[in-house]
Amino acid sequence: MSVISFVALGFTLLFIVIAYAVYTSVIQAKNYADTQLSNIDIQLRRRLDTIPNLLKTARKFMTHEQDLIKEVTELRSQAAGTPADAAPEKAF
Repeated sequence: MSVISFVALGFTLLFIVIAYAVYTSVIQAKNYADTQLSNIDIQLRRRLDTIPNLLKTARKFMTHEQDLIKEVTELRSQAAGTPADAAPEKAF
C-alpha cells in the first residue's frame, strides 16, 4: 500500500468518526427537546388539574362562611333578645 492509500483511509475513518459524533449529538438534542416538551405538558396538566380543586375549595369556604355568618347573626340576635327570624327594622 502506498502513502496515498493510508491518507485516504485515514480521511475516510476521520469522516466516519465525525459523522457519528454529529449524528449522536443530533439524537441527544432531539431527546433533550422531547424531554423539555414533556415537562411543559406535565406542568400544564398540573395547572389544569389545580383549577377545579381550587374552585372546589372556594365553594367549600363559601359554604363555611355562609354558615358562620348565619350562626353569628343568630347568636347576636339571641344576645340582644330579639328573635332571629324577626324582620329588621328600618333605620329611617
